[in-house]
Parts: sequence; C-alpha cells; structure tokens
Amino acid sequence: MSHDAERERKIRFWTWTFIIVLAIVWPSYSIYRYNNPKPRAQPEPAAAYEPTATDALTTCREAVRQSLKSPRSAKFKGMFDSPLSDVSPLGRGRFRVRSWVDAQNSFGAMIRSRFDCTVDLRNERLESLSIE
Repeated sequence: MSHDAERERKIRFWTWTFIIVLAIVWPSYSIYRYNNPKPRAQPEPAAAYEPTATDALTTCREAVRQSLKSPRSAKFKGMFDSPLSDVSPLGRGRFRVRSWVDAQNSFGAMIRSRFDCTVDLRNERLESLSIE
C-alpha cells in the first residue's frame, strides 16, 4: 500500500469515527437537556414599600393645595428652609406635618397660613388636615 492510500484510509476512518460519535452524543445530549431543563432564575422579591418623610410632606402639600382658593399661588416652605424638619414620624407609616403655605386669598392678597396634617401612608389615607 502506498503512503497516500494509507493516509487517505486513516482520514476516512477518523472522519467516520467522528460522524458516528457525533451521531450518538448529540441526540443523547439533546434528550438529556430536554429531560433536565436549566432551572430559571427566581426573580428578586420586590422590596416592601417603606414610607418616608418626603412622601408625607408631598402628600400633605397636595392636600393643602387642593383646599386653597388659589392652588396655583401656593408657595410652601423652601428646600433651603429645611422642610423635612416639619415632619414627625408617628410610627407604622404615619407622619405628622406642621408647616406653612403662602397663598392668595379671595381678594388676591398673599396670606401665610399654618397647616397641621396627619397622614397614614401605608393605608394611603389622610387622617387630618387643619389650616389656620
């Protein structure tokens, strides 16, 4: 047998060996993956909502704004005046906000009014609101 014929016989042998092994392994792996699917990643549970003083301040300001004669004219305590110091946590998602608002009265004059507001943010409820 010549060297070329021997080489070609080896190539053909290894080619058929590869095809046969592939024909056995590939379907076996496919059956295995079908019967043993990858476990899906469980989504992270959503973090429980924890009410904040900022939420309470925003809720109370909106309630005050709705009760004014001229809601657009409302000017609340500014950011640089430390408005969160007016918020007192009462526990279990309840807050009390005591602050002021400048707004136009029926005659168009800007009047400063103090307000006292209690909110329950977990139950999304305005417990009390008084404006003086």
